[in-house]
Amino acid sequence: MAVFGLPRIREDDALRAVRAAHAMQSTLATLNEELEQRWGVRLVNRTGVNTGEVVAGDPTTGQRLVTATRSTSRRASNRLRPASRS
Repeated sequence: MAVFGLPRIREDDALRAVRAAHAMQSTLATLNEELEQRWGVRLVNRTGVNTGEVVAGDPTTGQRLVTATRSTSRRASNRLRPASRS
C-alpha cells in the first residue's frame, strides 16, 4: 500500500498515485517477458487507486497513523477487488 499526501499534501497527489500505479504495471510487464522466457511463469498484479480523506495522527505522540490508514484502505480495497477481476 502506498499513501500519497502524507506528511505533506501536494496538489498533484492523485496524479502521482495514478502514475505510480501505471509505472508498476509497466515494470511488471517488462519483468514478465524475462520471467516467461527464462522460467515459463508470469506474475499478475491488480492495482487500485482510491482517493479521499484519511484521519491520521502523529505516531511520536502515541496516535496511530498507520492503523487508521490501513483499515480505511483495506475496506476500500475489499469493495473494489471484485471489479478488478478479468
